[in-house]
Amino acid sequence: MSFTKDLPPIAEGFLQFCLMNENRSENTISEYALDLKVFFRFMMQQRDLVPSDMSFEEIPISDIDLAFVENITRQDIIDYVEYLRMHRVSHAGTAKESTGLSPSATRRKISCIRSFFEYLCVHKELISNDPTTGVIQPTLGKTLPVYLTENECFSLLKAITGPDKEGKVKLLLDFTDRPGRSIADPWYTGDFEATYRDVVEGCNGFLVYLRREGKI
Repeated sequence: MSFTKDLPPIAEGFLQFCLMNENRSENTISEYALDLKVFFRFMMQQRDLVPSDMSFEEIPISDIDLAFVENITRQDIIDYVEYLRMHRVSHAGTAKESTGLSPSATRRKISCIRSFFEYLCVHKELISNDPTTGVIQPTLGKTLPVYLTENECFSLLKAITGPDKEGKVKLLLDFTDRPGRSIADPWYTGDFEATYRDVVEGCNGFLVYLRREGKI
């Protein structure tokens, strides 16, 4: 994977795990790689392990090991959130250059770090402490997408097709072990990974249903 260039082996293992076991797309893995590079370079600065005048993008991170990661604290994560919100430069060198990421962009980057530590704590059991636990994410603004509620969706379908006498209209999670549940809107929960997992689970369940019914 070319986007793992400069990353330490511990991060490469995480990205490989996401690609092979979590069914993440290569675009998502590429974004994760960039997010991890920013995080590790920030941590190198936090630990005063690089000259103060060194360019951020030139900070070497390939030697970061498990011991370094294991010493990352909850306060480090909180400081990283503040760095993203207040100091991280986006669109550098362009007309759109600005300082400080939006709440949604910050939440996405922290989601990557959460997944990284979940991989180390839960899947690999390499460390016992997850420093992202309890870290409060930036609150999203009020200008969020307008969408139909579940009842409005059913009403709209009923207006188009008439009464659903054959019970064809279903929720995606009705084809899983969690029928009747809606997939949460990630713009409100901030947890895009949970939404992704729900959609994949629902699609896999729907495929099983189609095969069982002989429809494919």
